[in-house]
Amino acid sequence: MPGHIRTSASLKDVIGDGKTHILIRTRKENIEHKYKDTVGKTTEKGKITVCFWTMKRPPKMTMYLGSVRGIEGNKIMFTDGINVVGEGKILEINSGEIIFTPLKRVCYPQPKKAPTRGFTYV
Repeated sequence: MPGHIRTSASLKDVIGDGKTHILIRTRKENIEHKYKDTVGKTTEKGKITVCFWTMKRPPKMTMYLGSVRGIEGNKIMFTDGINVVGEGKILEINSGEIIFTPLKRVCYPQPKKAPTRGFTYV
């Protein structure tokens, strides 16, 4: 199953300046464990609970981290192919995964046609 949950003290919550978000198509059961209400709370001081989604190749726009083209702080949205069913805030991107805040349950029409697999920029 793609992506899991981990706890990290080293992630910083950054605000993105751009409007580029990522839309990922997946089945609801692949993200059920990533929602705020299902993610366990951590009690260790200074640590935050985050989620991640693994990818074979990171989105090309994320290769410019630290520049105005970086997308940290923007949304990662998950769609069932019709509606966006979960969204979180991107915290960090590395070569194999996108790290984001636990998802908020939402239900609204996807802003762009979803890919049959993988992701698209919104």
